[in-house]
Amino acid sequence: MTGSDPLIWHRAKGQTSSAGVGVAAYRGEVLMRNLTNPDGSILAFTPEEFAAFLREAKKGTYGAHSSFFARLRRRLTARGANAAARLAAKLAGRKRSYRRNEWLAELAQARSEGSLTHGFAVRIGTGYIRYALQLRAVDLRSWCRRRLEFIVISPLRTHFTICLLLGAWVIKIFVDQGLDGVTGDLVNFGLAWTALGAGANKWRSRLDSAEKPSPRGPGGENSKKADPPNSN
Repeated sequence: MTGSDPLIWHRAKGQTSSAGVGVAAYRGEVLMRNLTNPDGSILAFTPEEFAAFLREAKKGTYGAHSSFFARLRRRLTARGANAAARLAAKLAGRKRSYRRNEWLAELAQARSEGSLTHGFAVRIGTGYIRYALQLRAVDLRSWCRRRLEFIVISPLRTHFTICLLLGAWVIKIFVDQGLDGVTGDLVNFGLAWTALGAGANKWRSRLDSAEKPSPRGPGGENSKKADPPNSN
């Protein structure tokens, strides 16, 4: 095929001069030629090959400084992933500081294998941070549970805490509605006191049963070791 064939050639967007590369479609193939030499040779690609060529061109593979920019991109990608791993290790807490070395080792292995692409670095970095936040949420939940158990395990502390909560509720209603609002909500105060007290007692009984081991064996009263059979 020569440049004399009647084809419609397309230039890149923003290209005003006649120089550059032209692209045309012909019988299911993508043709490419140098527009400064209309009679020159024409390259033919399948749509899949041309799509792969465009992907590599966008990455800078065919540029004059492609190797430099490729190294720079890989270096920035590795630095970003390492920074995400360090941030995630800090968010996870001091007791999980060993995670930092584990995650950095994973990234170093991925980089040595050539699998540390930009998309992979973004996914694994966000995964580290999300996992660290989940661990901190578990720590916060455990901390709140321990504080609540400290209050519930003692009836005196439980009643004192309920009095504080209901007192704050009474003060808010008194500020908003006055004395009439407080007297009108006496029934609600009583129901809240009963509900909170019942919940605290139930939690206390569960804690007591968990802390006190059963005097029986694992199998109950009948879990005694059986006597060996009489040899006679």
